[in-house]
Amino acid sequence: MSDHVLLSTAYFPPISWIAAVFQATTTTIEVHETYVKQTYRNRCNILGPNGLQILSIPVKKPYGHHSKTLEIEVSSHYDWKRQHMRSIQTAYNSSPFYLFYKERIEKVLYESHDLLLELNNALLNLISELLGFDPKALFTDTYYHNPDSYTDLRNEISPGKQFHSEDYFSVYTQVFSHKYPFHPDLSILDLLFNEGPASLEYIIKLGNI
Repeated sequence: MSDHVLLSTAYFPPISWIAAVFQATTTTIEVHETYVKQTYRNRCNILGPNGLQILSIPVKKPYGHHSKTLEIEVSSHYDWKRQHMRSIQTAYNSSPFYLFYKERIEKVLYESHDLLLELNNALLNLISELLGFDPKALFTDTYYHNPDSYTDLRNEISPGKQFHSEDYFSVYTQVFSHKYPFHPDLSILDLLFNEGPASLEYIIKLGNI
């Protein structure tokens, strides 16, 4: 992987996204792309009592299908934050480190953020602090058409793609391991709540993205 990685923004990103940021010397987040729905830009995957669960942020596109990522607004149409925290509690209340991280995550999530990018960036800063590393993230000042000097992962880490084979991800104990087989590359929340301070060591051992 190049020392410079290019990614799309992500809400409580998957482990592979965080690993790419950790391994890169610098991370650049594409914000001038035309916003694409049904991606990690506004959703994350957790493992709950009924299996894989998608948490999705309702958004508003001020310029319709021509809206850029940096223009996407967080909708206040319904109390999605409370719904997400309830789902997270149901999924991870019995995990070893849920209470250790819950209040700090809840605090940032409930802060007022008008733009999706602002919220995701605030959460990235928190997650990086909890993990113990500096993401060194920058934002694009224009759309990068041919980013030759970057490892371009903007469309590679996506809910519709298997970015890595399942055996790339080491197995760790998940809350519902007794009920479901191991689910790799879930939201970083899954790793944090289950592995706690050992989460960064897990990411280090993953090897090159």
